[in-house]
Amino acid sequence: MTIDPAHAPFDGLAGLYAVGALNADDRRAFEEHIELCRGCVDEVMSLLPVAHVLTRAVPYHDPPPRLRARVIQAITGAPPAAPVDDLPLQRPSDPIDKPRQQGGGVGRALFNLAAVLCLVAAGGLGWYASQQVNLARALEENLDAANQRAILAELQVATAQQVARESSQRADILAAGDLVTMTLAGQPAAPDASARIHWSADHGAVLTATGLPPVPAGQTYHLWFVPAASPVSGGPLALDDGDAGRIFAAVQAPDGVTVPVPMAVTLEPDVVGEAPSGEVYLLGRPN
Repeated sequence: MTIDPAHAPFDGLAGLYAVGALNADDRRAFEEHIELCRGCVDEVMSLLPVAHVLTRAVPYHDPPPRLRARVIQAITGAPPAAPVDDLPLQRPSDPIDKPRQQGGGVGRALFNLAAVLCLVAAGGLGWYASQQVNLARALEENLDAANQRAILAELQVATAQQVARESSQRADILAAGDLVTMTLAGQPAAPDASARIHWSADHGAVLTATGLPPVPAGQTYHLWFVPAASPVSGGPLALDDGDAGRIFAAVQAPDGVTVPVPMAVTLEPDVVGEAPSGEVYLLGRPN
């Protein structure tokens, strides 16, 4: 068992402290020590019942009058005021029983010491409990931070995997042997915009666009396939990050559309209806 060097000077002092046998300096040092030492607090608390019993272990006896006179003379240096034999013998039942009060004062002093010790021990235990609460709170905060980092890492991994899948899909489309490319020209709402649809019957389609204006709040660009007289939704199109008005997105052809057909890009509300309602920004037809 390893003994803490800082604890060694206080080893064995708990018993002396419990019965009030330490001098002022040692008592002060020990009281500072038990504010930080749970082991000494537990030991002192276990000795409190013993100290309490010791205050009542020896019954009280009236001191002989001559002994009382000699003690008073030794303390004050003055001769007794009356012959020793004439000193009244007082009983514990007398209201002004000085010897009894002195003996009771020792008991009260030990009782007060025990009470102070209880308060000191309670303070030490309170400090210890407070430290445990602070430690638990710090561990909880660290655990929350670790969980948040783990969730963020999972989201980052999922995003990276999604980007990798989309990039692989786009690469497959652009490398397909049956690739067909169709150009979409900018309309009066966006004369500097242009786009291309790269179409593969086996792998799908990819749209690339540049020069599109920023999207107002509450609206989005939307792709439409026009295989006949009625346009069919091809889904929303999100601008890439930045202010160049670029789009690079894989698109899903509607059911039944298997060959290049006319396509358009419009600006629609976030909640899109079954048919385009906004202004046309890009329009293209197969060659």
